[in-house]
Amino acid sequence: PILEERGIPAVAFAVSDRVGGTNDWDRQCGAQTLDLLSADGLQEAAARGVEIGSHTATHPQLPKVPPAQLESELSGSASQLESLGLPRPRAFAYPYGLWNPRLAKAVSDAGYELAFAVERGCVKACSNRHTLPRTAVHSDDTGRRLHLKLTTAGWPRSPREALRMLTRRSRPEPLPAPQPEADLTRRQVSERGRAYNS
Repeated sequence: PILEERGIPAVAFAVSDRVGGTNDWDRQCGAQTLDLLSADGLQEAAARGVEIGSHTATHPQLPKVPPAQLESELSGSASQLESLGLPRPRAFAYPYGLWNPRLAKAVSDAGYELAFAVERGCVKACSNRHTLPRTAVHSDDTGRRLHLKLTTAGWPRSPREALRMLTRRSRPEPLPAPQPEADLTRRQVSERGRAYNS
């Protein structure tokens, strides 16, 4: 609703075989399981002005996908999303940001007008439409952190990463969640009072 109110365009990338499922591809790296939008959720997002793009059918590492399977991951994904009553996707996002020139051509040949990798940067008139940079926004990004990401997106990697590390170190530790007084010792109550009053 916030984006809609402000007229800010957005794209949500759907993994077509996992619509209404979970991000099972992230389990191998220990990430939290998240529920993915259902067909109804994707349709509602589209109705609110969010463009629905493709993130393949199964979220594989595309450079390892055999050419015979590539079509189902690219064109097949677009067809599946279209069969849900959504407009055919114009935008594509490479899973894990992995791409190569062969894949960029395959994405273009599959009818996608543009595709996003994960390298940070700014889109320029000379940017390749099938390897566009993107800035990842995570659920734990604060307004300050998002501002920093956007401000430094066009910087060379080394100074951008150095600044990111500096700001990470200077971030204050979050205060512990309040506990009922009955569960605290006298010392903890005193420490908690100092923390919340400082």
